[in-house]
Amino acid sequence: MIANPGSEFQDEAVEPKWSEPVQFAEGCTLNKPTVLKNGDWLLPVSDWHKKTARVFASTDEGRTWSEPRQAATVQNINARFFLRRLKSDRILLVKNGPPTERLAKRSHLSAYLSKDDGQTWTGDLLLDERGSVSYPDGFESPDGLIQSSRTWNSGSAATASQADGLKKPS
Repeated sequence: MIANPGSEFQDEAVEPKWSEPVQFAEGCTLNKPTVLKNGDWLLPVSDWHKKTARVFASTDEGRTWSEPRQAATVQNINARFFLRRLKSDRILLVKNGPPTERLAKRSHLSAYLSKDDGQTWTGDLLLDERGSVSYPDGFESPDGLIQSSRTWNSGSAATASQADGLKKPS
């Protein structure tokens, strides 16, 4: 990990010192840490063998990680879900189905926003209702537009605006 500028580990940003690799879960995480308002890092993991979403936490910018725990407000099938802090300071979640529901199959890929670091979610923007859709990813462009992609029999992409919640552009 390369430290954030201004952090106690900022000298490592110039000359990174890499730690030994750590295996978080069986399968592949396919996620990046999300930094909470208090500075803690969360790393969501779709644990393929346990068929559940789990979260690892770090209070020292990724130097050490907690034991995995069940994601309190996000349930998902054994597929990747996506979290990202936006410029508005809200967190974007993209997953299959509602945040607290674990669907039986990979369908109904939807987007949600949280103002309280993932304790509650609003929005419910359906990006793709087809079956076999998963592995969301995305980024926020300089103009605030959220670019989202997904895979598995889908070559399409969706965009959403966070100006007044989530909505597909017209």
